[in-house]
Amino acid sequence: MTRDLNTNYLDPLKAEFPANRLGPYGDGPKLYCATCHQGVNKPLLGASMAEDWPELGGAPAPQ
Repeated sequence: MTRDLNTNYLDPLKAEFPANRLGPYGDGPKLYCATCHQGVNKPLLGASMAEDWPELGGAPAPQ
């Protein structure tokens, strides 16, 4: 997940950052697991967000 977000979201935004916000090799900011998880197994301490974001749940179960 982090590789996908870094590649498809943050890398294209590199040009938007000023030079002082880029890394020593000119790369943009990176996302890590701790960005969301903050030391817990589930982000937001496991708060259920499925009802707020149903499109992330995948295909509905067959009936």
